[in-house]
Amino acid sequence: MAQPDRAMPAALTSRADAEALVCRVMETITALEAALETETQHLAAGRIRQGLAGDRAKADLTGAYLAAITAAKTNAVAAKRLAPDLLPALGTAQAKLHAAALRNEAVLATAKAVSEGLVRAMADEVAKQARPQAYGVPARHAMPARAPGPVAFSGRF
Repeated sequence: MAQPDRAMPAALTSRADAEALVCRVMETITALEAALETETQHLAAGRIRQGLAGDRAKADLTGAYLAAITAAKTNAVAAKRLAPDLLPALGTAQAKLHAAALRNEAVLATAKAVSEGLVRAMADEVAKQARPQAYGVPARHAMPARAPGPVAFSGRF
């Protein structure tokens, strides 16, 4: 896993500096991609608690990624001059991270839609049980129907 507290070089002066910068960025991308894939797999399988367990690590990796990418953008001209052969691999890793983020976003959207559907179904069921059951036209009740109470659920999965 990338170390977010490691200092990025202020300016690249040698090929070794460029290699170290690209290596740090690649390590961070790889670790963030692995965290996203793990979360995606858990959420897709319906294991919400396990999927959300790595939120803190994912946030730390995202911060490290932003710092690494900022350093890479700052030193892009020097890196291209000092180590042009390393940049295609960085672009490929960036594309893989983007694809993993898109998959994760799709799975998160699906999980959100499913959970909203469950809450809606639960609220409808509670409202249906609160209506009086009688024969005849449903619009005419012997007693006025009470408005269903609020639906509450636990925020913990």
